[in-house]
Amino acid sequence: MTKPVVYMACPYSIGHVNQNVHDACMLWNALRIEGVVIPINPLWSHVQDTVRPIPYSAWLRYDLELIASGAVHAVLRCFPQVESKGADAEIEHAHRLGIPVFFAQRDLYEWAESRSAGAATT
Repeated sequence: MTKPVVYMACPYSIGHVNQNVHDACMLWNALRIEGVVIPINPLWSHVQDTVRPIPYSAWLRYDLELIASGAVHAVLRCFPQVESKGADAEIEHAHRLGIPVFFAQRDLYEWAESRSAGAATT
C-alpha cells in the first residue's frame, strides 16, 4: 500500500501571513523527511497568489475541492492552537466526507502505520 496523502489544514490569513507560510513549509518538510505520509501544503498557493492574485473565497473553494477529490486520505489540522476559519472549514468538510482528521502528528502517524500494517496482513 502506498503512503497516505495528507492535506495540511493550516492557518493563513490570521496573524502574520509570511510567518504562517513559513511554519507550514517547515512542517511540510518535517513530514516529508520523516516519510510516513505524503503531505500536501495548500499554503504554497501563497506563491501563486503573488503572481496572479485570486480572492480568498476562490482559494477556499479550491482547497475544499482538493480535499473532496479522492486524492486526500486524511487531513492534519496544523497548529490547532492558532485560530483559522479556513482550516476549520476544511476540517468540517473532511468530517462531512468521512475523511479522517488529526490534530496531532503522533496520532496521524499511528493511523498511517496501522493502515499500512493492515494492508500488509491482507
